[in-house]
Amino acid sequence: MEDSALSAEAAILLGDDQAPVVEEPEQEPAAKTDEDLSASESTEPEATPEVATMPGTVKELAEKLGIRPQDVYAGLKINIGDSEVSLSEFKDRAKDLFKADELRSAADTHKTDTENELLRTRRELSIAQQRYQPTEAEKQQADTDWNAYVAQENASTLAAIPDWQKPEAQTAGLTAVAELAAEYGFSNAEVQTMVDHRIIKQWHDHAALKARLKKAESSVVKQNRDQSTRTNRKAVATDIDKARQMHKDGKLSTTSMVAALIADGTNQ
Repeated sequence: MEDSALSAEAAILLGDDQAPVVEEPEQEPAAKTDEDLSASESTEPEATPEVATMPGTVKELAEKLGIRPQDVYAGLKINIGDSEVSLSEFKDRAKDLFKADELRSAADTHKTDTENELLRTRRELSIAQQRYQPTEAEKQQADTDWNAYVAQENASTLAAIPDWQKPEAQTAGLTAVAELAAEYGFSNAEVQTMVDHRIIKQWHDHAALKARLKKAESSVVKQNRDQSTRTNRKAVATDIDKARQMHKDGKLSTTSMVAALIADGTNQ
């Protein structure tokens, strides 16, 4: 103890740099008491209880229940308003709804694109019309070209339908074409715009064929009616002959014989 005190005094007098270093003995850590042990045990984190996880898919739910996925789809019921459907039916309806939404979306997109394209075309046409105005010379040339085209097609039509060389035949033919075209929904104004001789020839042949078919049908009906009349007359004549023979043999009274003759006259 005295040496330590002297060393301390020497350190004060000489300064830290020149003072001798005195090593103090190491002290052993004190033993933990029961209170310290209980306190350390109480600070340890408690074990977290296991929490049940919700299955994310039907397959996981089926595996957890120990059944097949199709049994889940068929057995699980869903209330929709006043009705109850299985999960499988609900899935099919959902597919139909999704498909309908896709089709509706595609239709709306197509409609929008079409309307935008139509508006763009109209704007371009309007701009083109405003920028270009044909001169009187160009208008006259266009009329001249059109009249020449009509004259050429008229000549080709007469060459394709020789009967139309006669005015009355041409009038009758054009009338038949107009009536036939009207049956297909064409107006007179639309018929009058027909200039191409190929189209006119097609309508002419169609009208002529239809007229021949109608005439043939009428002829067949008349022949059947005439044949039926001749057959009936022959049958009546046979019946009269039989009645006369029976009257002659005394098997038919005179009154019945007269009635048969009257009936024959009525059928005639």
